[in-house]
Amino acid sequence: MTFDQSKYSVPNGHMFTLSDVKPSYTFSFHNGDKTVGTLDFNGPELRFTGDTDASAKIFVDMIADTFVGRLKREREKALEEAAQEVDHILREGGGTYGDAIRGLSN
Repeated sequence: MTFDQSKYSVPNGHMFTLSDVKPSYTFSFHNGDKTVGTLDFNGPELRFTGDTDASAKIFVDMIADTFVGRLKREREKALEEAAQEVDHILREGGGTYGDAIRGLSN
């Protein structure tokens, strides 16, 4: 594929350039509007700058919130599947809720 410069011409003698954009592999930890720490993966080695305690607390809080949310979603899904199975057992086989609950373990 060749580059057709005429498709990208700018009138009136103005010029623009296309440059390679390097992605930034940086994580910043914020407390409100203030950056309290930065993890920088852009160089040959990992670098951290800032307040380690404040950054660690923010990081752990984020992981905990994510994990709690995941556990809640998994629990809700399991309860919904169990309720559907109980309904199915009751509709198909009759019996009581106790029979249906015992049927879940089979």
